[in-house]
Amino acid sequence: MKQTYIVADTGWAETVPEWMFEQANAERLVTGLLGLCGVKEEEEAVDMECVIYLMTAIAVAPPSHLWVDIYLYLCTKVMKRVKNIDIPEDLRVDELDEYKQMKLKELRKWIFRQRGGKVKHDVIDAFKKVFVNSPPPQTAG
Repeated sequence: MKQTYIVADTGWAETVPEWMFEQANAERLVTGLLGLCGVKEEEEAVDMECVIYLMTAIAVAPPSHLWVDIYLYLCTKVMKRVKNIDIPEDLRVDELDEYKQMKLKELRKWIFRQRGGKVKHDVIDAFKKVFVNSPPPQTAG
């Protein structure tokens, strides 16, 4: 299923490696499935979507210190989780202060709205059909 991604500049979208889009798809699927379970229903973009957006934004213009920290924070998380790569200590950002967390949350919500909200996915639709929209099983008796 074709997914939509928000980039800061479409001219730089082709520089984003394919594995990042694949990872964003996987993260969206997991988030959607968790939403069906009632575990995570936030209307926010996933980590990799934010990395993709910021990567293309940084290619257009130098970012402020705030956005460098947010980008490095996301990269630190994503690269460890996806590629098992540790960001070098002098670049690694393991935590964000409250203000930077708030700005990241705003970015997540903005990307989510710009992409049109919840993504459609065949697997999520199948789960909804089987587990959410189906009547409860009948008991013999």
